[in-house]
Amino acid sequence: MRSYFCFLLLTASHALIRDIHSLPRVVRQTIEFVTKYDNPSPPHQRDKRKVFVGGGSLGGWTSLEYGLNPTQNTAGIIAWVPFPRPGGSNVQCPMIYTVGESTPNILIQLLARVLIHLGLGWLPIAAANRGKSSTPENEAKFFNDPQTYHGNLRVATGLQLLGGMYHIRANIGKFKQPVLLCHGKMDRVTEWQGSEEFYAFCGGTDRELCLFEGMQHDLLREERVDEVLTKTRDWILERL
Repeated sequence: MRSYFCFLLLTASHALIRDIHSLPRVVRQTIEFVTKYDNPSPPHQRDKRKVFVGGGSLGGWTSLEYGLNPTQNTAGIIAWVPFPRPGGSNVQCPMIYTVGESTPNILIQLLARVLIHLGLGWLPIAAANRGKSSTPENEAKFFNDPQTYHGNLRVATGLQLLGGMYHIRANIGKFKQPVLLCHGKMDRVTEWQGSEEFYAFCGGTDRELCLFEGMQHDLLREERVDEVLTKTRDWILERL
């Protein structure tokens, strides 16, 4: 019987939104973690283990970037609402494209670069996707949770997110891993067309796109979350 382990990367931008100086570092740490986790296996078992990496939004972007690394032997990428466009993983609403109103105009971006140059990248000046991820009821629960960050997006973090989206879009064709892309068609944070574009132009042949009518950005807080989880489970089982 084949052995495997499943690692789900479920980071979201609101969990790290306090201060991100380097998104590439987030990707490197993910690669290091998975590599370290798998290395204890006896050498004769390592080729039998299957690694699945998945996440939503920023986690979806991270999963896709992870899949771009040619040294990683990944069984699948799952991207939920990715913000750039995912693959080789299970990616939910991945961060590939943000909805227009969530993207700062070029003048704001230039101002942000000046502030970072002056050492003021920590300033939380952008509302970003506040209140747009789910239903009003779910958003109220989020803002009442003392363990989540409720402040504005910090300048340096915002530019890192934009840079990450540009990078994944520029490298879509290099993505070869099996990938499941999941996106809600009522997403007000990241554009579902981004996942559609990633599906159309990524370099792998084992790819699947699931668009959920009536669902918003945070798929795991939707009433029909069972549809998303069932699809994810079935997709993984088919590749064991």
